[in-house]
Amino acid sequence: MSLSLLRLQCQVTNIGTWKLGTGQCLARQALRQISHFNRHYQQAPLFLRIADHEFHNSRMRRQGAEACTSWIETLQSNDMIGMVQLDRRVFGAQPRMDILQRVVLWQRAKRRSGTAKTKTRAEVRGGGRKPWPQKGMGRARQGSIRAPHWRGGGVVHGPVPKSYYYSLPKQVRRLGLKIALSVKFAQGDLHIVDNLHVNSSKTRDMVPLLQAKKWKSVLFIDSGDFQKNFRLAVSNIQKVHILPSRGLNVYSILLSEKLVLSVNAVKAVTRRLTDNPLLYQFTEEMRSVPPEQLVQGQN
Repeated sequence: MSLSLLRLQCQVTNIGTWKLGTGQCLARQALRQISHFNRHYQQAPLFLRIADHEFHNSRMRRQGAEACTSWIETLQSNDMIGMVQLDRRVFGAQPRMDILQRVVLWQRAKRRSGTAKTKTRAEVRGGGRKPWPQKGMGRARQGSIRAPHWRGGGVVHGPVPKSYYYSLPKQVRRLGLKIALSVKFAQGDLHIVDNLHVNSSKTRDMVPLLQAKKWKSVLFIDSGDFQKNFRLAVSNIQKVHILPSRGLNVYSILLSEKLVLSVNAVKAVTRRLTDNPLLYQFTEEMRSVPPEQLVQGQN
Protein backbone atom coordinates (compact mmCIF):
# COMPACT_ATOMS: atom_id res chain seq x y z
CA MET A 1 0.00 0.00 0.00
CA SER A 2 2.84 2.37 0.76
CA LEU A 3 4.32 1.91 -2.70
CA SER A 4 1.11 3.06 -4.36
CA LEU A 5 0.98 6.08 -2.08
CA LEU A 6 4.51 7.07 -2.97
CA ARG A 7 3.96 7.02 -6.71
CA LEU A 8 3.53 10.76 -6.71
CA GLN A 9 3.39 12.94 -9.77
CA CYS A 10 3.34 16.69 -9.82
CA GLN A 11 0.74 17.60 -12.45
CA VAL A 12 0.85 21.12 -13.80
CA THR A 13 -2.08 22.50 -15.78
CA ASN A 14 -1.61 22.54 -19.59
CA ILE A 15 2.09 21.82 -19.31
CA GLY A 16 2.38 18.12 -18.72
CA THR A 17 3.41 15.78 -15.96
CA TRP A 18 6.43 16.46 -13.76
CA LYS A 19 7.81 13.33 -12.15
CA LEU A 20 9.38 13.60 -8.75
CA GLY A 21 12.94 12.25 -8.66
CA THR A 22 15.13 11.29 -5.73
CA GLY A 23 18.12 13.50 -6.35
CA GLN A 24 17.33 15.84 -9.26
CA CYS A 25 15.06 18.82 -9.68
CA LEU A 26 13.21 19.87 -12.82
CA ALA A 27 14.08 23.53 -12.43
CA ARG A 28 15.79 23.94 -15.79
CA GLN A 29 12.77 22.62 -17.68
CA ALA A 30 10.46 24.79 -15.60
CA LEU A 31 12.50 27.90 -16.35
CA ARG A 32 12.25 27.25 -20.09
CA GLN A 33 8.47 27.18 -19.82
CA ILE A 34 8.06 29.80 -17.12
CA SER A 35 6.14 32.27 -19.29
CA HIS A 36 3.62 29.64 -20.34
CA PHE A 37 3.51 28.45 -16.75
CA ASN A 38 2.52 31.84 -15.34
CA ARG A 39 -0.30 32.31 -17.83
CA HIS A 40 -2.04 29.09 -16.86
CA TYR A 41 -1.11 28.53 -13.22
CA GLN A 42 -0.56 31.56 -11.01
CA GLN A 43 0.49 29.54 -7.95
CA ALA A 44 3.70 28.39 -9.58
CA PRO A 45 5.70 26.21 -7.15
CA LEU A 46 9.01 27.92 -6.55
CA PHE A 47 10.89 24.69 -5.95
CA LEU A 48 10.18 23.77 -9.59
CA ARG A 49 11.37 27.17 -10.80
CA ILE A 50 14.53 27.48 -8.79
CA ALA A 51 16.88 24.84 -7.41
CA ASP A 52 19.49 26.17 -5.03
CA HIS A 53 21.85 23.29 -5.73
CA GLU A 54 21.78 24.01 -9.49
CA PHE A 55 21.68 27.84 -9.58
CA HIS A 56 24.18 29.43 -7.25
CA ASN A 57 24.24 33.06 -8.34
CA SER A 58 22.98 35.68 -5.92
CA ARG A 59 19.98 36.71 -8.03
CA MET A 60 18.59 33.18 -8.04
CA ARG A 61 19.18 32.81 -4.33
CA ARG A 62 17.31 36.04 -3.64
CA GLN A 63 14.36 34.89 -5.74
CA GLY A 64 14.35 31.49 -4.11
CA ALA A 65 14.26 33.02 -0.64
CA GLU A 66 10.96 34.77 -1.36
CA ALA A 67 7.86 33.32 0.23
CA CYS A 68 5.25 31.39 -1.73
CA THR A 69 1.76 32.80 -1.92
CA SER A 70 -1.55 30.99 -1.96
CA TRP A 71 -5.20 31.92 -2.19
CA ILE A 72 -7.47 31.91 0.84
CA GLU A 73 -10.86 30.36 0.18
CA THR A 74 -14.06 30.05 2.15
CA LEU A 75 -15.49 26.70 3.11
CA GLN A 76 -19.03 27.64 2.12
CA SER A 77 -18.19 28.91 -1.40
CA ASN A 78 -15.46 29.04 -4.04
CA ASP A 79 -14.77 32.75 -3.51
CA MET A 80 -11.19 33.92 -3.00
CA ILE A 81 -11.08 36.38 -0.10
CA GLY A 82 -7.35 37.07 0.04
CA MET A 83 -3.84 35.67 -0.09
CA VAL A 84 -1.45 34.29 2.47
CA GLN A 85 2.31 34.02 2.51
CA LEU A 86 3.77 30.55 2.85
CA ASP A 87 7.26 29.85 4.07
CA ARG A 88 9.26 28.36 1.21
CA ARG A 89 11.20 26.22 3.67
CA VAL A 90 7.95 24.42 4.55
CA PHE A 91 5.85 24.58 1.37
CA GLY A 92 8.61 24.83 -1.25
CA ALA A 93 11.06 22.09 -0.27
CA GLN A 94 12.80 20.01 -2.90
CA PRO A 95 10.88 16.75 -3.49
CA ARG A 96 12.73 13.62 -2.37
CA MET A 97 11.04 10.26 -2.77
CA ASP A 98 13.55 8.48 -0.56
CA ILE A 99 12.71 10.66 2.44
CA LEU A 100 8.98 10.08 1.99
CA GLN A 101 9.56 6.34 1.72
CA ARG A 102 11.62 6.27 4.91
CA VAL A 103 9.05 8.23 6.90
CA VAL A 104 6.08 6.20 5.63
CA LEU A 105 7.78 2.89 6.44
CA TRP A 106 8.69 4.21 9.89
CA GLN A 107 5.10 5.31 10.59
CA ARG A 108 3.60 2.02 9.41
CA ALA A 109 6.11 0.00 11.41
CA LYS A 110 5.35 2.04 14.52
CA ARG A 111 1.62 1.38 14.09
CA ARG A 112 2.04 -2.40 13.97
CA SER A 113 0.70 -4.07 17.10
CA GLY A 114 3.12 -7.00 17.00
CA THR A 115 0.73 -9.33 18.81
CA ALA A 116 0.97 -12.33 16.46
CA LYS A 117 1.65 -15.46 18.50
CA THR A 118 1.63 -19.23 17.96
CA LYS A 119 2.13 -21.97 20.55
CA THR A 120 5.18 -24.19 20.63
CA ARG A 121 5.06 -27.87 21.55
CA ALA A 122 5.73 -26.91 25.15
CA GLU A 123 2.73 -24.56 25.26
CA VAL A 124 0.12 -26.78 23.59
CA ARG A 125 -2.03 -28.63 26.09
CA GLY A 126 -1.44 -32.39 26.32
CA GLY A 127 1.30 -34.60 24.94
CA GLY A 128 3.01 -35.18 28.23
CA ARG A 129 3.35 -38.92 28.00
CA LYS A 130 4.91 -41.08 25.33
CA PRO A 131 2.15 -42.30 22.97
CA TRP A 132 3.51 -45.87 22.76
CA PRO A 133 6.64 -47.73 23.82
CA GLN A 134 9.89 -47.11 22.01
CA LYS A 135 10.22 -50.72 20.87
CA GLY A 136 8.08 -53.73 20.23
CA MET A 137 5.09 -52.08 18.55
CA GLY A 138 6.37 -52.06 14.99
CA ARG A 139 5.63 -48.38 14.68
CA ALA A 140 7.84 -45.35 14.30
CA ARG A 141 9.18 -44.00 17.56
CA GLN A 142 7.34 -40.96 18.94
CA GLY A 143 7.88 -38.95 22.05
CA SER A 144 4.77 -36.73 22.14
CA ILE A 145 1.52 -36.22 20.28
CA ARG A 146 2.20 -32.47 20.33
CA ALA A 147 5.33 -32.66 18.20
CA PRO A 148 5.38 -30.20 15.25
CA HIS A 149 4.76 -32.90 12.64
CA TRP A 150 1.61 -34.11 14.42
CA ARG A 151 -1.85 -32.76 13.73
CA GLY A 152 -2.68 -30.42 16.61
CA GLY A 153 0.97 -30.13 17.56
CA GLY A 154 3.03 -27.04 18.21
CA VAL A 155 4.48 -24.64 15.65
CA VAL A 156 8.20 -24.39 15.00
CA HIS A 157 9.73 -20.91 14.60
CA GLY A 158 6.32 -19.23 14.75
CA PRO A 159 5.74 -15.52 15.41
CA VAL A 160 6.08 -14.18 18.93
CA PRO A 161 4.94 -10.80 20.33
CA LYS A 162 7.46 -8.09 19.56
CA SER A 163 7.73 -4.40 18.82
CA TYR A 164 8.45 -3.24 15.26
CA TYR A 165 9.31 0.27 16.41
CA TYR A 166 12.65 1.77 15.46
CA SER A 167 13.93 5.30 15.83
CA LEU A 168 14.10 7.73 12.92
CA PRO A 169 16.15 10.94 13.18
CA LYS A 170 14.09 14.00 13.99
CA GLN A 171 15.63 15.87 11.06
CA VAL A 172 14.38 13.20 8.65
CA ARG A 173 10.88 13.29 10.14
CA ARG A 174 10.69 17.07 9.85
CA LEU A 175 12.06 16.99 6.30
CA GLY A 176 9.51 14.35 5.30
CA LEU A 177 6.66 16.52 6.54
CA LYS A 178 8.00 19.53 4.65
CA ILE A 179 8.33 17.52 1.45
CA ALA A 180 4.80 16.13 1.75
CA LEU A 181 3.38 19.63 2.20
CA SER A 182 5.46 20.94 -0.70
CA VAL A 183 4.27 18.15 -3.00
CA LYS A 184 0.62 18.88 -2.18
CA PHE A 185 1.19 22.58 -2.81
CA ALA A 186 2.94 21.92 -6.12
CA GLN A 187 0.19 19.59 -7.29
CA GLY A 188 -2.50 22.15 -6.52
CA ASP A 189 -4.04 19.83 -3.94
CA LEU A 190 -3.35 22.11 -0.96
CA HIS A 191 -6.17 24.53 -0.11
CA ILE A 192 -6.22 27.19 2.58
CA VAL A 193 -9.51 28.37 4.09
CA ASP A 194 -10.18 31.21 6.49
CA ASN A 195 -11.78 28.89 9.07
CA LEU A 196 -13.49 25.53 9.45
CA HIS A 197 -16.79 26.70 10.86
CA VAL A 198 -20.21 25.57 9.65
CA ASN A 199 -23.69 26.48 10.84
CA SER A 200 -25.20 23.00 10.72
CA SER A 201 -23.99 19.75 12.23
CA LYS A 202 -25.94 17.63 9.72
CA THR A 203 -24.03 15.46 7.27
CA ARG A 204 -26.59 16.13 4.54
CA ASP A 205 -25.64 19.82 4.69
CA MET A 206 -21.90 19.12 4.54
CA VAL A 207 -21.95 16.75 1.57
CA PRO A 208 -23.10 19.42 -0.98
CA LEU A 209 -20.27 21.73 0.14
CA LEU A 210 -17.68 19.03 -0.52
CA GLN A 211 -19.27 18.07 -3.82
CA ALA A 212 -19.26 21.68 -5.01
CA LYS A 213 -15.50 21.87 -4.38
CA LYS A 214 -14.92 18.36 -5.80
CA TRP A 215 -13.27 17.18 -2.59
CA LYS A 216 -13.84 13.42 -2.57
CA SER A 217 -10.85 12.47 -0.45
CA VAL A 218 -9.79 15.25 1.88
CA LEU A 219 -7.88 15.83 5.11
CA PHE A 220 -8.85 18.89 7.19
CA ILE A 221 -6.24 20.45 9.48
CA ASP A 222 -6.95 23.04 12.17
CA SER A 223 -4.72 24.60 14.79
CA GLY A 224 -6.75 23.52 17.82
CA ASP A 225 -9.96 21.70 18.63
CA PHE A 226 -12.44 21.54 15.77
CA GLN A 227 -15.82 23.19 15.96
CA LYS A 228 -18.43 20.78 17.26
CA ASN A 229 -20.76 21.29 14.28
CA PHE A 230 -17.95 20.69 11.80
CA ARG A 231 -16.70 17.60 13.64
CA LEU A 232 -20.17 16.05 13.69
CA ALA A 233 -20.88 16.98 10.07
CA VAL A 234 -17.83 15.21 8.62
CA SER A 235 -17.63 12.28 11.05
CA ASN A 236 -19.89 10.08 8.93
CA ILE A 237 -18.43 10.83 5.48
CA GLN A 238 -16.10 8.32 3.88
CA LYS A 239 -12.58 9.46 2.94
CA VAL A 240 -12.98 12.68 4.93
CA HIS A 241 -10.63 12.96 7.89
CA ILE A 242 -9.75 15.65 10.43
CA LEU A 243 -6.52 16.15 12.37
CA PRO A 244 -5.17 18.87 14.64
CA SER A 245 -2.01 20.58 13.46
CA ARG A 246 0.04 18.89 16.18
CA GLY A 247 -0.99 15.48 14.75
CA LEU A 248 -0.14 16.26 11.13
CA ASN A 249 1.98 13.47 9.63
CA VAL A 250 3.29 12.31 6.25
CA TYR A 251 1.20 9.14 5.97
CA SER A 252 -2.09 10.95 6.54
CA ILE A 253 -1.17 13.62 3.99
CA LEU A 254 -0.35 11.07 1.30
CA LEU A 255 -3.42 8.99 2.13
CA SER A 256 -5.82 11.78 1.12
CA GLU A 257 -6.07 13.43 -2.26
CA LYS A 258 -6.76 16.96 -0.99
CA LEU A 259 -5.25 18.77 1.99
CA VAL A 260 -7.22 21.66 3.50
CA LEU A 261 -5.65 23.88 6.16
CA SER A 262 -7.11 26.80 8.02
CA VAL A 263 -5.09 30.01 8.27
CA ASN A 264 -4.37 29.28 11.93
CA ALA A 265 -3.22 25.77 10.99
CA VAL A 266 -0.77 27.22 8.46
CA LYS A 267 0.73 29.40 11.16
CA ALA A 268 0.92 26.50 13.62
CA VAL A 269 2.52 24.12 11.12
CA THR A 270 5.08 26.74 10.06
CA ARG A 271 5.89 27.52 13.68
CA ARG A 272 6.32 23.79 14.31
CA LEU A 273 8.67 23.19 11.37
CA THR A 274 10.72 26.40 11.44
CA ASP A 275 12.50 28.35 14.10
CA ASN A 276 11.60 31.78 12.72
CA PRO A 277 8.18 31.64 11.04
CA LEU A 278 7.28 34.34 8.57
CA LEU A 279 4.64 36.93 9.34
CA TYR A 280 1.50 36.11 7.42
CA GLN A 281 -0.28 38.84 5.54
CA PHE A 282 -3.95 38.25 6.13
CA THR A 283 -5.47 41.66 6.60
CA GLU A 284 -8.90 43.11 6.12
CA GLU A 285 -7.65 45.15 3.17
CA MET A 286 -7.14 41.97 1.18
CA ARG A 287 -10.83 41.13 1.44
CA SER A 288 -11.76 44.24 -0.55
CA VAL A 289 -9.16 43.71 -3.30
CA PRO A 290 -10.43 41.73 -6.32
CA PRO A 291 -8.52 38.51 -7.04
CA GLU A 292 -7.55 39.80 -10.51
CA GLN A 293 -5.67 42.74 -9.02
CA LEU A 294 -3.91 40.46 -6.57
CA VAL A 295 -2.69 38.30 -9.45
CA GLN A 296 -1.47 41.33 -11.39
CA GLY A 297 0.29 42.65 -8.33
CA GLN A 298 1.93 39.26 -7.81
CA ASN A 299 3.36 39.25 -11.32
